[in-house]
Amino acid sequence: MEKVNVELSKDEALVLFEFLTRQSESEDLRAEHNSEKIVLSSVVAQLEKSLSEPFSSNWSAILDLSRKRINETWS
Repeated sequence: MEKVNVELSKDEALVLFEFLTRQSESEDLRAEHNSEKIVLSSVVAQLEKSLSEPFSSNWSAILDLSRKRINETWS
């Protein structure tokens, strides 16, 4: 399968990880096709391998700071 690389800042990766993890664990996840759920799980797994912060004891504070920096950058 042909590969595609996506470049994210650390803050973007952390916020995306949180969002995708929530979506993948949601009972309300509405996918049009099973392949979408498979890809979602794959992306979450790849982010898990690349990030240590979500497993830190101060994950909430790290995530809050990342969200704040992104908002400040894009506001």
